[in-house]
Amino acid sequence: MALGFDPKLPPGKSTPITYAEIPIKVKVASFSEDRWVLLIFTAKHPDYDFLRNNLIAKVGEPTSRATEDVQDRMRVHFVGELLTWDNGVSSIHLEEYGDDLDSSSLVFALDDYLKQQKPLSKPSPDR
Repeated sequence: MALGFDPKLPPGKSTPITYAEIPIKVKVASFSEDRWVLLIFTAKHPDYDFLRNNLIAKVGEPTSRATEDVQDRMRVHFVGELLTWDNGVSSIHLEEYGDDLDSSSLVFALDDYLKQQKPLSKPSPDR
């Protein structure tokens, strides 16, 4: 599992980032004591199935699965998948729908850091 970027890019310039050859954008990059503690990326929603299948192939089946009810501006409801891989030290979270119906979220985090923060997503009443 590798994130690709151009390390020779001049300061102040942005660089395309890929995960499994899928373009993604950095939303949050948090560091503490010179190590990353939280990385949040967004990807285009059409890439969700590829990301999910790639993570399952590389990391194995998720340790937990949940669903999230979302709706568009026309109040049409969709059910989004929320997957988590947790090894007790760090975790990967993949949300089918990110900030909107056109994006998905991919999160890499240290569990100790997450325990000190708010939940990544709001639990729905049916869980």
